[in-house]
Amino acid sequence: MSFMKRFCCAAAAALLLLAGCSSQKTIDSPEQLAKDLAEKITYQDELNRMEDALATQIYGVEEVKEIWVYVGSGATAEEAAVIQLDNESAAKKALEKVKERVDDQKSAFESYVPAEVPKLEKAVTAQYGDCVVLSVSDSPEEAQKLIEQHLK
Repeated sequence: MSFMKRFCCAAAAALLLLAGCSSQKTIDSPEQLAKDLAEKITYQDELNRMEDALATQIYGVEEVKEIWVYVGSGATAEEAAVIQLDNESAAKKALEKVKERVDDQKSAFESYVPAEVPKLEKAVTAQYGDCVVLSVSDSPEEAQKLIEQHLK
């Protein structure tokens, strides 16, 4: 392969990497997204906001700027959360913690209320910049649409 071809390939690869980094979307209003996820999706349970300190402890996340977690009574696995962290690196770690929470909930509900496990298996978990989003419901498609409406 000639030098020019290798150079062009390397340059193209670098541009693709840069484009991928710069086009990452972020959440326009994390608090509003959390409210929308809690209020605009039909749930079997009524979701209520969890206290920030308890939510931070349950998720085991660090470097939290703001946290909005809405949970049901415990009779269902339904939950909506948006966590804004200090930076993208902290958000990446928090995403792993959120996925661990979903796995822990699966284990708990398998013996407690097995009918809730499919919701957890279809849970929406994602990172957008410095925010992490979780939605556990019967309507993951609706949750994804709400999230997309809040992307900038």
